[in-house]
Amino acid sequence: MKGSELLFNNIIRYFSTYFSKTPFFYIQLLHWGEPVLKTFVHRIRNFILFISIWKILLLPAGASAQEMPLQLKWIHQSQLAGYYAAIEKGFYQNDGLGVIMNEVVQEQSFLGVDNSSLIRRLIYIIGVLTLGLILFIIFNIKLKNMVRKRTFSLEKKFDELKEKEEIIRHLAYYDTLTNLPNRLYMQDMISAKAAASQKDENGFAVVFVDLDDFKRINDAMGHAVGDDFLKIVTQRILSCLRDNDTIARIGGDEFFLLLPNLDKEKTTLAVEKVINAIKAPCLYRKNLYYLSASAGIAFSPQNGQQFDDLIKTAAMALYEAKRQGKNRFDFFTEKMQLQSINRLEMEMDLHQAINNHSGLVLHYQPQISYDGSIVGVEALVRWNHPTKGLLYPDSFIPLAEETGLIIPLGDWVTLTACKQNIQWQKSGYPPMRISVNLSVKQFQNPHLLQNIQSILQKTGLPPHLLELEITETVAISHADLTLSLLNSLRSIGVRLALDDFGVGYSSFMYLRSFPIDILKIDKSFIRDITLNQESQAIIQAILQVAKSLRFKVVAEGVETSEQLASLKKLDCPIMQGYLFSRPVPADKIDIFLQGKNQWNY
Repeated sequence: MKGSELLFNNIIRYFSTYFSKTPFFYIQLLHWGEPVLKTFVHRIRNFILFISIWKILLLPAGASAQEMPLQLKWIHQSQLAGYYAAIEKGFYQNDGLGVIMNEVVQEQSFLGVDNSSLIRRLIYIIGVLTLGLILFIIFNIKLKNMVRKRTFSLEKKFDELKEKEEIIRHLAYYDTLTNLPNRLYMQDMISAKAAASQKDENGFAVVFVDLDDFKRINDAMGHAVGDDFLKIVTQRILSCLRDNDTIARIGGDEFFLLLPNLDKEKTTLAVEKVINAIKAPCLYRKNLYYLSASAGIAFSPQNGQQFDDLIKTAAMALYEAKRQGKNRFDFFTEKMQLQSINRLEMEMDLHQAINNHSGLVLHYQPQISYDGSIVGVEALVRWNHPTKGLLYPDSFIPLAEETGLIIPLGDWVTLTACKQNIQWQKSGYPPMRISVNLSVKQFQNPHLLQNIQSILQKTGLPPHLLELEITETVAISHADLTLSLLNSLRSIGVRLALDDFGVGYSSFMYLRSFPIDILKIDKSFIRDITLNQESQAIIQAILQVAKSLRFKVVAEGVETSEQLASLKKLDCPIMQGYLFSRPVPADKIDIFLQGKNQWNY
């Protein structure tokens, strides 16, 4: 191999080794070109110094061609310096005086060979530098293209990632139906506002808004229609708010408002505006619908600073607003918190009473016929509370309705009443009807029919001796459900009574379609029967309609002999009220069953 080829191969091997050491050489060269170029030149300089201490040793020109491969070799400079002084010091004319011609010529030839070797080395160096520069330019161009493509790809992926991040954040902080902020967003907002309110004298108000009886929309028309109404309500609330107010949807039909820098008077005006906007007639699919909402209001920092505290206090005020009739709002007070604590304690105690069958008792109020004999009793629940004493239904039935405890409580009442009726019959008394009230939640319970059948089977009570009472309001507001369920109950032989009859605006319209056995005239008409002619006229009309439809009638709330006399004139067949007896324990009914307390009309 020629010396030039050997040198070139060494250069290529050197550069290949260097480039292979750094996988990211191209990227480094682009971003840190100047340091890399300096390193490259430094490596070339070291290489030049490396080859500069090596010499090519050529024998005299007289050597044969066959001997050339052996005569041409690389010799280290130290070796040449030791054998050929002419190479180290150069050759001058005086050096030839007194010296054998052959030695002079030989030394001179070595000096010439060394000079020509230096020229070749310079040529190689220039070639190496040129090659390095060319390679650098080529690599730089290719690297720029590669990095440009890679940069574009990374920027595209970054934009996609940022877009996905925004989508995820929107899903985390916003409601998908109304596009309003959600509970988590409001929670963060409250935390920020709570910190700012410490420097703000007015602080801010929070308003918990809940649509009244919105479930009936979903039940009657479907959730898709309910969602449309929620969107309508959202727009109505937004139209009432200022730019710096915040609204969030925190539940199915629950909204939470944050109103900064408002005192109680201005907050009242703002919430009244929202309530009135919601209850305005709503035209939907060519029909008018009417919605209403209740609201509870709390202030920060007076009623709390964190979201959990504020939503709790606002919820207490909302509960009070609904308890007082709905379609209104109320402000949180400390009294509400005490009531809330008492209500929670009552709920826990009621749970225990139902589960352990302890403290709950039934009292019975007799129903007296025209001839003065007892024809039935109404079972009414009482609760012997461990600390509060004997409690009447109005103090715990609403709580049972709210918490869902009315279902197991109602089943217990029905079961106990049926057992007591069987017990009276076993004692030798004649069979009579026993009536039990059904609440709204019980009436909506899909297992009601199954539960009634199970109770009748367990107790052995003939179905016609069990009378189930529903209020006129419940029956009419759930007309389709009422008709289907009443027909099912009637099919198993149970008697059905319509309680509080006369207070509904469309009562007579449903009488012909409902499978009713008994009408119970509302006590408000009985109370006024001796005071005005209108009540007498209404009672007389009810009696006439009931007679034509072959319904039995029970007049509730008879408390005075004057009321009794008026009902006697109208031929009312059955009466019930304090005039005859208050609700009493089962053993007190024995007096009526024994005929010792008969009323003679």
